[in-house]
Amino acid sequence: MRSSILRTGLVALFLAALTLSSFAQTVGEPVDEAAVAAIRKHGMELSRLEGTLQVMNDVYGSRLTGSRELDQACEWAADEMRGLGLVNVALEPWGPFGRGWTLNGFSMFARGEAFSFPVLAFPKAWSGPTNGKQTARVVIVNAETPEDVEAMADQIRGNVVLLGDERPVDEPFDPIATRYDDSALLEMANWTPDPNPEEGGGRRYGPEMMERFRRQRAVQSAIFAAGPAALIDGSSRGEYGTLFVSAASVPTPPDAPPFGGRVSAYSMDKPEVIPQFTLAIEHYNRIHRLVKGGYDVTLDFELAAEYYDEDPMEYNVVGEMPGTDPEIG
Repeated sequence: MRSSILRTGLVALFLAALTLSSFAQTVGEPVDEAAVAAIRKHGMELSRLEGTLQVMNDVYGSRLTGSRELDQACEWAADEMRGLGLVNVALEPWGPFGRGWTLNGFSMFARGEAFSFPVLAFPKAWSGPTNGKQTARVVIVNAETPEDVEAMADQIRGNVVLLGDERPVDEPFDPIATRYDDSALLEMANWTPDPNPEEGGGRRYGPEMMERFRRQRAVQSAIFAAGPAALIDGSSRGEYGTLFVSAASVPTPPDAPPFGGRVSAYSMDKPEVIPQFTLAIEHYNRIHRLVKGGYDVTLDFELAAEYYDEDPMEYNVVGEMPGTDPEIG
């Protein structure tokens, strides 16, 4: 999925360019101290960058590709550019991408005979709505083959499926970010994507891994066919309540290649998408331990979400900063 954050984030670069101007100095040319002082003053005292980023994140921060929130963010970015003097500001279409989706409300609560607690979770993008509050038992599914899933079909049907094992959570001692050195940056600059993802994936992963991908898809399709009320997984990274959420999944045809053959939840073919949620790893592990330990766990959950497909196209916000050099203009 293409990231919409980068798209509207480009406006920050435009605004920074206007407030934190830069200039080139030819070797031997005298320094224009007045120009340097003006640049420093605009950068250190008059910059609008912080306020712009605050609006971009706090007001227009929810901008999933295909959502109405992204459309609103694009319109805001275009208006900001025009107000700053950019010309030929436009929303240039790309796509078609697919159907839109907006989250309108969500809640989840875990219950048992001797415990109850709110669950820190988030719906996966393009998950289907629940059409009201749902209550269902949690079952763990660690299936290796579609036949394993079929053997548990009665347990899966109408219940919430817990996918995957617990993820160990350790105290983080390594820094969150590290700087790239020159060799790493050079390697990134020289990297080119493989023009044939199917063959590239085969060379990179080998036949055993490719077969594993196919088997995982077959198991996933069998789980969908069994009719669960919802699917939940744990965040693949993040701790202390931070979770990372992706798009919901839909069954993939068994003959689809491991790379490039996925069916998307946002397809204009409007596939049926059951509710799917990612839990903060601490709550996922807790529920997993309870179920594995023989305790009955039920989830009360409600998801209000809306699909729409009036416009399958998406848009990049572009604009031009007019110059004053007659030789260039």
